[in-house]
Amino acid sequence: MTRNAASQGANQYTRNRLRRAARPVPAVPDLTAQIVMAQSPTDSVARESFRVPILSLWSVVERATLAAVPTTPAAVLVDLADSPETEVLRELVGNPRCPPEALRRLRDTGMMSWRHGNAPADLVSWAVRHGQYTPEAAAQHPNLDSEGMLWLAQGAIKRRSMPDDGSSYDSAYWTEFHLASRLDLSEQTMRLLASSGNYCRSILAAHRFAPPDVLDVLVRDSDPMISQAAIKNPNLPRYLRAMVQLAQDPGSG
Repeated sequence: MTRNAASQGANQYTRNRLRRAARPVPAVPDLTAQIVMAQSPTDSVARESFRVPILSLWSVVERATLAAVPTTPAAVLVDLADSPETEVLRELVGNPRCPPEALRRLRDTGMMSWRHGNAPADLVSWAVRHGQYTPEAAAQHPNLDSEGMLWLAQGAIKRRSMPDDGSSYDSAYWTEFHLASRLDLSEQTMRLLASSGNYCRSILAAHRFAPPDVLDVLVRDSDPMISQAAIKNPNLPRYLRAMVQLAQDPGSG
């Protein structure tokens, strides 16, 4: 290739790039502004008439763009959850402000909406019970409710007793670990995990919200590390602390 031909090729490449850059893109701020205006409580007619074009008149690119914008009103994001296009739903589930109702609608679309930080507790529990969410991952979800915690703990204890190649034990270990590390762990789940693995029991023994009856069990644990952690826990009743200290050093009484 001659130098002149190479120069012409480079110029053509530059022109093509400039031409592509000049193509119009969806005016997201304008669309968002229109939505905000249509959401005004003083103009219900405009609001209802504006919701109709979301699926019928707007292009896929426009809907996908709006689905990704955190400032898009929640009502519009809920409507966008009914879009048939995967690209719109993918942007929607990736939006940090996606509302719980939209995530519920995305449940059966394959978008794994239960992983979203805004996923409601009922959606997370559904995913766990239907095998859509690994127990160790679900145990870390911020919106996991007490019923889901208990269900995960029961499953972990059951898997721990299953003889296999170690995968069930690893899953049970990490599920118990993540559950025991939660500050919002329910007392019922704590009572169940108080008889689980050593490391899980050691976390519970130092848990800042461990109830007295759980500490009563852990302070008598055969593992010295666990019993000492329970003794140091400020939630341990005084009479239990005195009883343990007396048992360890009879002369102190």
